[in-house]
Amino acid sequence: MVVPAARHRLPDGAERAREFIRQARRFEYAMAQVKAKLYGSTYAIRRTWDSLWSDVRREFEATWELEQALVNDLAEQHHEGDPDWGEELCHAELKAPTRPHPYVPHQGLPGKVARRVALRVDRFWDMAEGRMMPEPIRHHERQDDGRVAQYFLADPHLPDEDD
Repeated sequence: MVVPAARHRLPDGAERAREFIRQARRFEYAMAQVKAKLYGSTYAIRRTWDSLWSDVRREFEATWELEQALVNDLAEQHHEGDPDWGEELCHAELKAPTRPHPYVPHQGLPGKVARRVALRVDRFWDMAEGRMMPEPIRHHERQDDGRVAQYFLADPHLPDEDD
């Protein structure tokens, strides 16, 4: 959600979007290396866990810095009538793959198709491995939960202290 908005709304958005996508791929590749090591891939077997996690940490920090700069600049360019970016991100997360896929296209029609297929494959493996993928929390939709539901969901709606 950040990349298309940055591309269209920021003066240097096209170049910054390309740089962010390149960095996101480097981060995905680092995460894929961890997964390869975990599953015993011959390509990652010689790498140490420390070196893998060092790469992940470095790429995550670089990705976070670029994303934070884009988000801050987009916030300064906010116009009346813009969508709620938090809600847009929530919808995008539900349609995104749950595992890194650095080698699939990310943009355009090929990207949409590849990521849709990756999402279906990831959901299959998430279920097969018993991997729980929590859905984003929408507090505004959960206000009608009774006390028992709040207890079981571990999400109590406590009254404010001022009330």
